[in-house]
Amino acid sequence: MAIPRVFISSTCYDLSEVRDALVTFIRSFGFEDTLSEKGDVFYHPDLHTHESCIREITNCHLLILIIGGRFGGSYIADTSKSIVNAEYEAARELNIPVFTFVKNDVLHDHRLYEKNKNKKDNAKRIFEFINAVRKSPVNNGLFGFQFSRDIADLLKKQWAGMFYEFLLDRENKAKLESGNQTLSQLNSMSKKIEELVENIYRKVDDTGKADTVIETIDRKAEALSFFDAIEKALGSPLICLGDVGKIMRISLNHTWYEWLCGVPGILMASILTMDGRSTEVLYHSEKNRDIAHIRGDILDVNKKENEEYRTKFESFKALGKEDRKEILVASSNWGL
Repeated sequence: MAIPRVFISSTCYDLSEVRDALVTFIRSFGFEDTLSEKGDVFYHPDLHTHESCIREITNCHLLILIIGGRFGGSYIADTSKSIVNAEYEAARELNIPVFTFVKNDVLHDHRLYEKNKNKKDNAKRIFEFINAVRKSPVNNGLFGFQFSRDIADLLKKQWAGMFYEFLLDRENKAKLESGNQTLSQLNSMSKKIEELVENIYRKVDDTGKADTVIETIDRKAEALSFFDAIEKALGSPLICLGDVGKIMRISLNHTWYEWLCGVPGILMASILTMDGRSTEVLYHSEKNRDIAHIRGDILDVNKKENEEYRTKFESFKALGKEDRKEILVASSNWGL
């Protein structure tokens, strides 16, 4: 049976008793402890011991960070940091939950440091490390402690909260799967009903136009789903009733996103992605919400979404003028 591995990150010599006490606490949960001084880290012969510690964090699921009065040895890859700094940053990059504890006397001195940041001693680096943890946008829970039992008491509550979240997520996932299954069954039933109605209509039709009428109905449904998708992206109808006439005058000789740019309030803007590459986003200037990423080096999921928009818009273009107007009126009244 797989069990969680907990990495204890701290300076060793000044906090050895705390680290030893945490071993007992972690094992009482049935978890596996990982401490560098106890041989739990594989020191690869081709790597520096610091890098071996960083590498071991990838095999762990939780990290307990303890900050005391010593900064610790400088990290081999960046001497402005300690190895403890590097372990914490590695855990953050891996999105591993971090539980940070600072000795009360250090926490007290940190408050004084915040009032007097011109100190030039080694304590400054410790306090800056505390700030790095405290000011992180995520994973920045920080607690003071005096004795190892204080850490144990806090971790019991925190880990209980994590387990509750796990159970809640599991319950919500089950509900979502059940909902998706129901929706799939409804879609299947809907298609069967549509096929049945079409077959009946073809048999009773005397005009010979059954196929044309059915094709128009299908196009209308597809066109409505185009505006429905946009409504879901914005959280409200795309247009107001008074704009239908103006929108009807927008040329259809464009791509779906160029056509949408003619709708009042819809704009297209170039943005930079996280990796520095450029893409273009369609959004509503008043609601300030994205409709879709439409060009550039974008994710496959967005390419698929764009193809769906394109296909649905083609159905809208293929409709007659009165049918298009009917679709616009219907979509403008959604949510009103």
